Amino acid sequence: MAGFWSRGVNSRQAFHALAVAALALCAWPAAGAGIDFFHGSFEQAVAEADRSGKRVFVDVYTDWCAPCKRMAKTVFVLDDVGDTFNRHFVSYKLNAEDAAQNGPQLAERFAVKSYPTYLFLDGSGELLAKKGGAMSSDAFKALALTAIGLGGDLASACAAYEGGDHGIDAFLQCFSRKVIAARELEREEMLKQSMALGNEYEAYFDTVAEAQLLTPRGFRLIANAPTLKRGDAAAEFLVNHYEEYAQFVQADLLARTAVELNRFGVMAGAYTNPDKVDQWVEDIRGVLAEAYAMAGRDEDGPADVYEWEKAGLQASKAVRAKDWQAFLAAEQHQLQMMPATDRTEGAAYIGKKLLMFRCEDPTALRVGAGYVALALDIKESFSHTVLYGQLLGKLEQPQLAQQMFDRARALIVAEPDEKRQARMTQELEQAQPPTQAPAAASATT
Repeated sequence: MAGFWSRGVNSRQAFHALAVAALALCAWPAAGAGIDFFHGSFEQAVAEADRSGKRVFVDVYTDWCAPCKRMAKTVFVLDDVGDTFNRHFVSYKLNAEDAAQNGPQLAERFAVKSYPTYLFLDGSGELLAKKGGAMSSDAFKALALTAIGLGGDLASACAAYEGGDHGIDAFLQCFSRKVIAARELEREEMLKQSMALGNEYEAYFDTVAEAQLLTPRGFRLIANAPTLKRGDAAAEFLVNHYEEYAQFVQADLLARTAVELNRFGVMAGAYTNPDKVDQWVEDIRGVLAEAYAMAGRDEDGPADVYEWEKAGLQASKAVRAKDWQAFLAAEQHQLQMMPATDRTEGAAYIGKKLLMFRCEDPTALRVGAGYVALALDIKESFSHTVLYGQLLGKLEQPQLAQQMFDRARALIVAEPDEKRQARMTQELEQAQPPTQAPAAASATT
């Protein structure tokens, strides 16, 4: 990216200063850093995966294991491996002989017999796949994607389910792959497919026996619902059987799910009824405490969930009041709580929100532009390039904005996939103001 930025968009430095000051407390992920391993306990890693919608990768090793060291030095550090694992997993290193990590107990729990062993878990800590030994980077990435149902094509992912295996694991492997495929469609088709997938999920959920639902696999099915909001069958089943789930689901995970049940209505209400936000913030504390009580813990619930939801409500309230400094403060607080691997996208999304909410405040827009510039410095992205051009346009810097739109157009030309190229073209046409026509077109008029 340094080469690209040196080709003319030097004004980013001013925007960077604002964004860097705001992110002084955030550990920004370095480009090309390989796998970013989670620092904390195994239980915290699982809870973080659930909160962020990812899966868990566990590298089970020992200090004396030569293949373990070889993988750590030659595979885990590669950029492409890091891109795959950081996007889909919360990654955790577990020394099987370290009592402080509960290594021996966890190794026994997952029947680890040799090293290295790689565990792939869902957000509730349930084993999805396990494999051991040193391997190439390509094989390692393929193993990870296959473990979460993203390896191979749609037909392969759905072969078991469509072949008659209607168990929860087979359904989720097929369903997850369909969700990924839907994201590759044009917007209108994607929305239609998303609705169809929602109906497919509900139809399948209705066929699962109550005894199956009241198991870790059943909880995984509920946690993977397209939307988890009151009124949906999965959400209502969870509410009606909360105490049963509390017997085997981690308290943190249960508390987070309880808050998720209320998020859709509350976040929308925070915008339309800002005067009620303070009360809703306290209600969240009550929901978390109640969830912990059902799990037999006399505590208020996980503080990070409370702080996250509180910041989200305060951001919605600030948008309604057009208090952009308060909005940025709330968004920055959430950004600091994100895993390092998610902060690039999270920071850029602040700039996108400022556009979505029609912010006209120059200072806030400059901070938003700074976040997007930081994201672009870490990794070039077509969408972020277009977004940066839009923000520069709002800041009345048309020449710099045009440079970004021209760069976006070059990325379209370089894109080998025709469908992806068409989507990129449509995105650019929708984002670029009519007064900023493509250079080729303006030259002929």
